[in-house]
Amino acid sequence: MPSILEELRNRLIEAKQRVDDTARKLELAEQAHNAASNDFAVWRAALDSEMREHQVELEATKANQPILEGFTPQDIENPLIIPDGNPKTNTEAPRTLASETVNKTEIIRALLRKNPTGLTPPEIWSHVGDQFKHRPYMYSVLKRLKDRDEISFRRNKYVIRQQPEISDSTMMQ
Repeated sequence: MPSILEELRNRLIEAKQRVDDTARKLELAEQAHNAASNDFAVWRAALDSEMREHQVELEATKANQPILEGFTPQDIENPLIIPDGNPKTNTEAPRTLASETVNKTEIIRALLRKNPTGLTPPEIWSHVGDQFKHRPYMYSVLKRLKDRDEISFRRNKYVIRQQPEISDSTMMQ
């Protein structure tokens, strides 16, 4: 019997050594993992900071970019309007603006201001299609304006909500 007990004790000692060895390896692995996680967090924060700075620089650059030659700020505020919605009957050549220099939301606002009875999405696209790279972006601008309650969608037409005009005589009272 003593040989069995000795064998069990020896195996218990070996198992205890394996547990101690793996516990040391686990502790080292956790330390390495924590160091790697800290490095990742530092580099992620640095990247986020640089991305924010880069975005601010881009926005500042876009705000200061000149409009293409031959276009005035009024061209952006008052885009080319085709009265009957048929581009073939228009005598003026279509105007194209650089997509980086034009606020596309303002283009759609101005277009809807010029057409108080409203425009369907295909009519809007016929007016602004040369200024937008992708048609789905026009729909996202329309949705954003609708979510902000700047426009409404009635009878399959987008209509701008008119803001009440405040005159000088009203302000003095």
